[in-house]
Amino acid sequence: MLAVISQWLHVAAAVIAVGGVAFVRFVLLPVSESIPEEQRPVVMGAVVDRFRQLLWASIGLLLVTGLYNVGIAAISGLLASKPYLYALIAKIVLALVVFKIGFMLTVPGDAFASVKANRRRWMTINFVLGMIVILIAAYLRRWVVGE
Repeated sequence: MLAVISQWLHVAAAVIAVGGVAFVRFVLLPVSESIPEEQRPVVMGAVVDRFRQLLWASIGLLLVTGLYNVGIAAISGLLASKPYLYALIAKIVLALVVFKIGFMLTVPGDAFASVKANRRRWMTINFVLGMIVILIAAYLRRWVVGE
């Protein structure tokens, strides 16, 4: 039962994180252009502050449940299969890149100013990478159930 709960929390955290990125990139950023220029930094600052909490909590949950899920895969012998192992490594590496980009975009202050200045571009990259991680996860899940 713990494995099911861990899987559910892992998927829920991924849905929240990638869905949040999609919302900000494809809905909020374009709509924010209609906000008067002098109000935009205040509104977007408040949005980033709220989104940071959600995103970082999701990342933390993904790290914890991901470690647990890798442990379950190791115990079950899945890591002995090279195709499974290589796909899992690719998923983990891409997920870490997604986490890094999310961190750079939401960390308070002037750190990573060049990334924040190109928020649209980096959010698009992050969304695409997040979707690739989800694709790999679907592949790995099909591997487990034998389809």
